[in-house]
Amino acid sequence: MAVSKKDLANLIHQLPDKDIPLVADFLKRLISNPQDAHIPYDDEELSENDLKAIEHAEIRIQTR
Repeated sequence: MAVSKKDLANLIHQLPDKDIPLVADFLKRLISNPQDAHIPYDDEELSENDLKAIEHAEIRIQTR
């Protein structure tokens, strides 16, 4: 699927404000690391262990 810069800009304008930092970070990383552009997006579902590890990390961050 070919997407023009104009199409991409239109999509960005539709983003909810809460998602702007995430998308901005992704775009900055993509621009600064073009050699990594071939790496596909990881769309695997999170396992129970993954979810527990994330929860544990979030708790540790909150208690600092």
